[in-house]
Amino acid sequence: MSSLPPEHRPFLRAVIDRRLDDLPRLVYADFLEETDDPILVNRAKFIRAQIDPGTRKQEAEDYCRSLLNEHMRDWSGQLNTVLGAHVDTVRWSRGFPYWVPLTPQNIYDHGAILFNDNPLHEMQLLTSSDDELFELLYTEDLPTIFESGPGFVTHSFLSRLTRIQIGPHRWSMVALRRMVGGAFRSSLLTELVALDLSDNPIEDTDVVWLLAMLQRAVFGNQLRELDLSFCRRITDAGANTLATAESLKNLEVLKIRGVPLGPVALEMLHKRYGDGLVV
Repeated sequence: MSSLPPEHRPFLRAVIDRRLDDLPRLVYADFLEETDDPILVNRAKFIRAQIDPGTRKQEAEDYCRSLLNEHMRDWSGQLNTVLGAHVDTVRWSRGFPYWVPLTPQNIYDHGAILFNDNPLHEMQLLTSSDDELFELLYTEDLPTIFESGPGFVTHSFLSRLTRIQIGPHRWSMVALRRMVGGAFRSSLLTELVALDLSDNPIEDTDVVWLLAMLQRAVFGNQLRELDLSFCRRITDAGANTLATAESLKNLEVLKIRGVPLGPVALEMLHKRYGDGLVV
């Protein structure tokens, strides 16, 4: 499923399938330039400048920012349709969108097209309305977007995600546990290496729950970064749990900016995570 013109799809498929390789992006830039369409030619220039800014990096960044400001809506396709005025929050790298803020309903309705049209691999998951939050809280049979298996709509494109931010907008811990629990139980998130739960109402008991769930998660052993910044209900007891958790044995970066911890707790965390502790 794709909203792109047929002649563009093979190039985008190569970009998505070889996300870490610049060559398919540069090949697509050549194709765009050959169209002689001014908007697409500028997209080609944008791709090349983001991939290889040369020695004048600041000038290249300013040039790319100018092109993106001018053509954001021309280049965003279905992202523009789904996100509307919020499309300017999408983050771009090496010529393409890679980070996007979506609600569960966005993913149900448009996720396949958005991920098939763009090499997205980072996502912020948020709620957009009180009605959607009500469903997350009180509808027992509502599956989360991460569920898979018989009876569920499997969003296989989510297997490309390397980083997820859940919240913080409107989430209570009941809703947060439901969505995070779905992610931790999912068999889809095989590439996930970073989890951002910053600025949520997480308490010490939630930290214990998170780490217990992480032991069973398909991405548990490969998680490299956990962000709990501004989770101001975490105390020294929660920090002690983070400092001694076996399920975080491969964690390289722990972010706890804005968490009011005492010197002893901070010392324990620094002893465990060294320079990977961000306070």
